[in-house]
Amino acid sequence: MSSGQKVIISPIESGQTFPMARTGALMAVAMYVIGILVGLLFVALWLAGAAEWGLGLAGVGAILLCAYLLPESLGPAFIGDSLILGNDRFQYIRGGKHVLGNVTFANVDEIILNQMDGGNSLWVRLKDPEVDGVLWIGGPHSMNVIHSQCGYHLVVGKRLLTDAKTLEAEFQKRIA
Repeated sequence: MSSGQKVIISPIESGQTFPMARTGALMAVAMYVIGILVGLLFVALWLAGAAEWGLGLAGVGAILLCAYLLPESLGPAFIGDSLILGNDRFQYIRGGKHVLGNVTFANVDEIILNQMDGGNSLWVRLKDPEVDGVLWIGGPHSMNVIHSQCGYHLVVGKRLLTDAKTLEAEFQKRIA
């Protein structure tokens, strides 16, 4: 965990649950496995003398990179992520038991459809992103980067099995 990142122990809210699609994570897992296999092929060719050392080095690099990135995709692909809209907050949950995101509706300033991705997700502007209890994937740095680019703090709803307009209506009910 990087310095400055908050860790919040928060109970999982009961409420309306929106599961996330697993196809993107499964595709990433497949690509990392293919990357490892190609890397092994490059190393095998180099060890057999059929390729120069540069190809063997590229193979080792591919194996290390894909092996490093693979675990991050295994969680969403096989454990499952979801967004929960509770009575007073929304949460991003992994595996039904790990809170990765936690924001109260009282801290939401504005929610709009993200037109940059064709309206497939929501932009959320927070009143105070530094208030205790605010946690989101990527931490404060990620929220600051998003805010510097578009004036909002969070992108919510990517990869959900529910369309963003339905999600926006559910959010608006809770923040009104």
